[in-house]
Amino acid sequence: MSIIDPTRITAIFKTLSVTSSDGANTHKSTIEKKAGAAASLKIDNSQERDKEKLKKNLQTILKKLKEQDNFEEKAPKAVIKEILLWEFGDEFFNHPQFNRISQTVSEQMLTKKHSKDYFFRIVAELTTPD
Repeated sequence: MSIIDPTRITAIFKTLSVTSSDGANTHKSTIEKKAGAAASLKIDNSQERDKEKLKKNLQTILKKLKEQDNFEEKAPKAVIKEILLWEFGDEFFNHPQFNRISQTVSEQMLTKKHSKDYFFRIVAELTTPD
């Protein structure tokens, strides 16, 4: 199993909150800088990752979750699952430990003030009607 660099989640949160065309370049340069730090992480760069598609998927998921009880409890894991799927693809999603990994990542993310703040800012942005 690959090691997941925890700063990548924060970088994705930052990218999601960027609306200008500079966002893609910021994301790319951040990921390239982190590549050396996470050398064991294998990413299939042949797949095109569309930030807008991720945003739309997250908006749909969060909208459905808002209609249910325990939104604050369910949202982090659902968002992390979607980001992991977007970032690493179906191979990672189909891994037998995917649910445990996504739960662990979401729990760890919420224990760090920096990533927790980004998470809740993104959720607020994505759940606010245009």
